[in-house]
Amino acid sequence: MAYKFFLTSLVSKKLGKLDRNTSERILKKLKFFADSDNPLQYANKLVDHDPAQFYFRVGDWRIIFVLVKGEGGVVFLEIIGIGNRKDIYKKL
Repeated sequence: MAYKFFLTSLVSKKLGKLDRNTSERILKKLKFFADSDNPLQYANKLVDHDPAQFYFRVGDWRIIFVLVKGEGGVVFLEIIGIGNRKDIYKKL
């Protein structure tokens, strides 16, 4: 099964506001997750949220996403939030 990720417009803006090293680190890790055979092995489910919501940990940063099934066996990881671990869960 193939995995691809895409960012919502708000997440793209947030990523653009981060310092260059942090944004490159997050994008590099997202590519690693998308290229792996099963990126969900690196993810955790969010507690007390929509059951389809997961998160990745990248240092002190969290990447919140949902799974969206596409055509041809492609599964999209729709990134719906990126933030520091101390703030991201309050915004959901």
